[in-house]
Amino acid sequence: MLTARSDGFKCKPFVLLKWKRADPKIVFDFKKSLELCWMGTTWMNDESTSLHLQKTLGSSLFGKRLLVWDSFRSHMSEKTKTLLRDLRLHSAIIPGGCTKVQPPGVSWNAPFKAGIRRRYEEWMAHGEKRLTRGGNVAAPPMEIYLPWIADSWRELPEDLIVKSFKQCGITVAFDGSEDDQIPCFKPHGQIPAGRQKLAEARRSHDLGNECNLSGVSNETDIDELTDDELLDDA
Repeated sequence: MLTARSDGFKCKPFVLLKWKRADPKIVFDFKKSLELCWMGTTWMNDESTSLHLQKTLGSSLFGKRLLVWDSFRSHMSEKTKTLLRDLRLHSAIIPGGCTKVQPPGVSWNAPFKAGIRRRYEEWMAHGEKRLTRGGNVAAPPMEIYLPWIADSWRELPEDLIVKSFKQCGITVAFDGSEDDQIPCFKPHGQIPAGRQKLAEARRSHDLGNECNLSGVSNETDIDELTDDELLDDA
């Protein structure tokens, strides 16, 4: 599980391991770069999702946070919803089939996987390998492949993370000056007329707020939003 903030900060990768008994040396060696989950499964469930939220994000005493993630069933379970409330985390669900409009799908996953692939190929070509009883090359041990994860994540630049949120329309400027960074609005994108429609909707929204007699100004809303923390999960 990869998680990052809209300011470019990259949280430690959350790694599911198929062993239930933690290896003290592995834990010590990777405690600064990876969150290791020793639950004996490499498939996310309610229990591992809860551990991920607590270990990777934790609770916040200040400000509001919005977590954007996909519609995997453990992200929407009652247990997860309860924990999100306890951690003071709001969540937004990306509908199924739409993960390519999520920051990881747009920018992070491809270079991250490419980094792991490059390291795997280097190990296959030059690394020391063990053989199975059948004479085949055994899978690399944890002490070999865990650094691939940490290093591939570390080498992704922070500005790529920041840009990915803007490309998905999550943190673009309120005045529309960054709408051109949303790929689907580009001349050859899926909805090139979308930028104009969004600008019209924004003007309509602003006009509606000017006529609002509730006593809450646009300026106050923007000040509150600047303190929020946006996160995305893949």
